Amino acid sequence: MDTADKMSEIDNVQDEDMIISPRNLLPRLSFVDISDRLAVMRIQEDSIYRCSDYVSWTKHCFEDKDDDCHHGEDDGNGSNRNNHNTNHARQQHHKNRQFIPVDEECRMKMCEWCYQVIDFCKLRRETVDISMSYLDRYASLARNVLMDRRKYQLAAMTSLYVAIKIFEPPLPISSVSDLSRGVYSEDEISEMEVELLFTLNWRVSAPTILGFIYHMVSFIVEEASDENVSKLLDFSQFQAELAVGDYSFATQRSSSIALAALMNSMGILDPHSFPFSLRYRLLKAIEVACNVFPFDSEINALRERLSDVFGKSAGHPLPQIYEFSLHDFALYDSGNAAQDGIMNGKKSAGCKAPHVMGEETIMMETESR
Repeated sequence: MDTADKMSEIDNVQDEDMIISPRNLLPRLSFVDISDRLAVMRIQEDSIYRCSDYVSWTKHCFEDKDDDCHHGEDDGNGSNRNNHNTNHARQQHHKNRQFIPVDEECRMKMCEWCYQVIDFCKLRRETVDISMSYLDRYASLARNVLMDRRKYQLAAMTSLYVAIKIFEPPLPISSVSDLSRGVYSEDEISEMEVELLFTLNWRVSAPTILGFIYHMVSFIVEEASDENVSKLLDFSQFQAELAVGDYSFATQRSSSIALAALMNSMGILDPHSFPFSLRYRLLKAIEVACNVFPFDSEINALRERLSDVFGKSAGHPLPQIYEFSLHDFALYDSGNAAQDGIMNGKKSAGCKAPHVMGEETIMMETESR
């Protein structure tokens, strides 16, 4: 959807010349307070802010095996709550065999459109993460929207409108209608807003990937230099935004994506200015606060996936010059790091990405750039 012609009418934009220091983005809290916040955010993302793999569900339902399309949640009475939506989906499919359901590309295009709007308005790009959380959870619960691309697009636009209304200087609803080039009226957007909020049970404060990154980096903000904090945030934020637009990350925990992005970003920092002892303290603090092992197979898989999407987007591999390995972490955990002589770090022979096989971490080297 082309938005350039209508964006000029949007008010309440931020000052173009405002420069925000990376440190000012981080919450200034005590170690205990940061840990408590992260623990609460972890509880939220594991309970009320999870979404299901609705695209796979849609693909399955639109195979020529309609008898298998009865995958819903049991309501305790032996029936599925999603059966009604499933039956409706199959009825629509039979009416029009040329029907094309919502897929990953639909979501990606709407996410790109959201970033265009946010960038033009000079709002926080994290707001797109919030809006996509609304859209993904709505699509997981109101699956009839997956059978209607027009309604899915309306839901995506309304999700961004609601996220901006709550977390940013609000946009007039007329501007949102104008951005659709008149495809959606103000009444349609308003009605979708109500439907969206009630479907989400008014759960509109999902913890974001960037929110986790900010809190995690806050553990070492007083010890790290401005340059290293800036690099950590820049590379991690870029990976976070790539993850927001890639459907394969939609069902993953935001905290896990944040940790994976941070670990990838630490690989570009010189250990003389960002020593391995500081890396260990950061990862150990995250492990305790979030109850997740930094070298868990889930985290390593996410690191590989983030490295892959980074390479496709940037046109070059994600730099990984100084790898803090599972072996290094274990040495610090046991108090034997000094004996192993790793306090100054080790420079890798090339770009490395972790690959997990069972309990063993295998480093797969790629050609040096």
